[in-house]
Amino acid sequence: MRSFTDLCTMAFERLRSPVDGALNVSFYAMDRATPSLHVVECRPEVASFYAEGQIPGHEEVGAITCGMTPGEVRVGLIMPPSAVFGDAQSLKMEISHAYDGLPADIIRTLPGRRTLFDRVFNEAPFDAHWMRQALEDDAAAQMLVERLSYIVSTIWRTGMQVLADAGMMELSDTVLVWSAVQLQPHDICKKFHVVIVDSARQEDGRWVTVLRSNLPANFLEKAMNSEGYEVTVSSVEDVQEMPELAA
Repeated sequence: MRSFTDLCTMAFERLRSPVDGALNVSFYAMDRATPSLHVVECRPEVASFYAEGQIPGHEEVGAITCGMTPGEVRVGLIMPPSAVFGDAQSLKMEISHAYDGLPADIIRTLPGRRTLFDRVFNEAPFDAHWMRQALEDDAAAQMLVERLSYIVSTIWRTGMQVLADAGMMELSDTVLVWSAVQLQPHDICKKFHVVIVDSARQEDGRWVTVLRSNLPANFLEKAMNSEGYEVTVSSVEDVQEMPELAA
C-alpha cells in the first residue's frame, strides 16, 4: 500500500514527463506553440508543485501551481502583470473561462501584481474516496495521475491561447507558406496563432504567404496539413531567394 506522499510523487513525476520542462502533453500539433514549463519546485512530501514558463514578449514569467490534499487538488495559473493589465477585466474573464468555459474558483492578486487563477478539483478522481482507493489500486492511481497531467497542461495551454488571440504574445518566427489557393486571415490566423504579413500569387500559379508565427516552420506545416490546407512551409532563413511579393 502506497502512502499519500507516494501518490503525490507519482503525480508530480508524471508532470515532469517525458523530460523536465516539457509539461505540455501534445494532444494537438499546435501545442508546439505553447511556451514550455520548467519545474522550479517539486515537493511531494508537502504535496506542492510549481513550474514557470517564459511567455514570448514578456520579461516576467507565467507559472502553474499544483497542490494536493486528501480529497482535493488545486491547480493555479499565474499570469505576470504585463500580460494581464489591472483594468483589462475582459481579458481576465477570458483567461478565467479558458479551461472549460466555467470561471476559475478563485481570482486574486499576488505580490508583484501577478494574477492567480485558481481551480479546485474535488470530484473523482480527486475526491477522498478515489484517493483512498488509489493508495491501494494501481489503476485508480494511474487514472488520477493522467487526469491531473491533462488538467495542468490544458490550463496552461488554453491560458496561453487567450494571450496569443489577444495579441499579447510576441510572434517571433517569419515563415513562407506556399499553397494552391490564397490563405484567408479569418481561416488561419486564430486557428494557428499567426499574423499574415503579405501574400502574392506566383508565376507558377501558387500563392506564397508571409506569416509571423510562434511555431517553427516544420511544425506549422504539419499543423496546417493536418487540417487539410496542403501547404509547404519554410523559414525565411532557409530560403535562398525570396519570392516576389510586390503587387
